[in-house]
Amino acid sequence: MKTNLQKKTLTSLFIAIVILQSFIPWIGYIPIGPANVTIIHITVIAGGVILGPSVGAGIGFVWGALSLYHNMVSPTILSAIFLNPLVSILPRVCVGFLSGLVYKILDKRLSKFVNRVLVGVLGTITNTSLVIIMTALFASKAYAAALGIQESAVLETFVATLGLNFVLEVIVAGMVVPVIGSVFDRLQR
Repeated sequence: MKTNLQKKTLTSLFIAIVILQSFIPWIGYIPIGPANVTIIHITVIAGGVILGPSVGAGIGFVWGALSLYHNMVSPTILSAIFLNPLVSILPRVCVGFLSGLVYKILDKRLSKFVNRVLVGVLGTITNTSLVIIMTALFASKAYAAALGIQESAVLETFVATLGLNFVLEVIVAGMVVPVIGSVFDRLQR
């Protein structure tokens, strides 16, 4: 990054994209059955890769806060779990931070392309894993009540619901994050 102004401008651009993805149907969340295939995580991962871990965490925070808001004002059957900030915000902050950190650590060890594919996949795994873990720890009663199931069945039901979405999200992130990164490489030259 050449100047602080450029970094602030790019940060604002990523945040604006996350806001658009959060409010315009089919840009950030693609509804499939009771869940949504999420593509907002790609923007957060790319922000972490391009702008670093702390900015990635900030972009992730914006996504998490908007996720919390979105589930308050436009609830679905899964919204009960995302009303807990530990489920809606914390995993998204971790996605941005860890994506930037892993990219930075592997920067000199791997080619940019391979690093970006790996970070795209790991960022997606981070998001889904942490949402599942946080749901199991802090929102299983709300999830069980929303679906009318026993609390003991929450984890397997949630994992089954997210299974197909997760596979699609991993594939898309592994393909798109390197493309976004290469665009920014060309812009910096």
